[in-house]
Amino acid sequence: MSQTVQIKHISGNLSALNALQIGVQSAPDGDLGYKTWGGKDADGMLTQWLSKGKAGILKSLKITDLAESGSGDASVFVGADGAMKKGGDPYKVRVDEDDPLEKYLFDKILTTSELAKNIEAVGGLGDSYEAIRLSLVNATYYVKGNSIYGGTLTDNLNTLVRNTPFTCLDTATGAPDASYSWFGWHINSNAGTAAAAQIAYAFNSNAIICYERVKTSGTWGAWKLRGSTMQIQTFGSGALTAFPGIFYIASSVTDLVLTLAPSIGGEYHLKFTTAATIGTIDLSSVTSWIGSAPSIAAGKTYELDILDGVGVMAEVS
Repeated sequence: MSQTVQIKHISGNLSALNALQIGVQSAPDGDLGYKTWGGKDADGMLTQWLSKGKAGILKSLKITDLAESGSGDASVFVGADGAMKKGGDPYKVRVDEDDPLEKYLFDKILTTSELAKNIEAVGGLGDSYEAIRLSLVNATYYVKGNSIYGGTLTDNLNTLVRNTPFTCLDTATGAPDASYSWFGWHINSNAGTAAAAQIAYAFNSNAIICYERVKTSGTWGAWKLRGSTMQIQTFGSGALTAFPGIFYIASSVTDLVLTLAPSIGGEYHLKFTTAATIGTIDLSSVTSWIGSAPSIAAGKTYELDILDGVGVMAEVS
């Protein structure tokens, strides 16, 4: 005599169920912290059924079709509260910086260029969204700096090999002049690292000091001060700190103590008229003169040019 027995439920380890059996855990689930019901389908695939009002954990999710609704709203995202929501533009992945899935999204989903084109930042990503999108769309070639401002902080200008704006201190190897800190551009050849060019501006509020140099066959050439339209600046009697690339003009000078701001290859230009009565005219910052050292008289106009500490001066009236 045959007999059919149907087992409605089994209490215990759900993974031990046979196909078409259901049961309830005898001990709280290790991830969820409470007991759940579950069962296996005809193919032996196990599912656990969560209780209403209890938190659940989603370990995998497969979307086979995401049809657009009548309102045109067809995207889904997980909010900061852990709830699955829908909203926004169709087929866009929304990333909330506070969301528990953020690491998974960044490590897994955002590594594909097609999805990278459809990233929409929500919340804390802010300005970094565009940089993330561009680097993912063209990750092999996108130039990345090492600062949040898009450039490179470096202590060695000689070792830069990618196109990048840079910032460095006066102590950096390869800096144009140790008297200033610098910011500028490294422009690299698109065929390799043997050829490049750099332009650097000094951190200086008194004058524009700009240098350029070129690398050929893997060797950097000397820095050269860039020429520009000369700025004109007036000055009066007393102390004057002169910067290269500025034409200093004064009249009725009674006293003058000249100091030259540090510069490699910088040219200094002055034109001044002495007063009827003069005191101290100190030009000792000029280390040598072409011809004899000048003798300054009252009521005269002089022009002075200085290059690398060497001066030439002429009376022009």
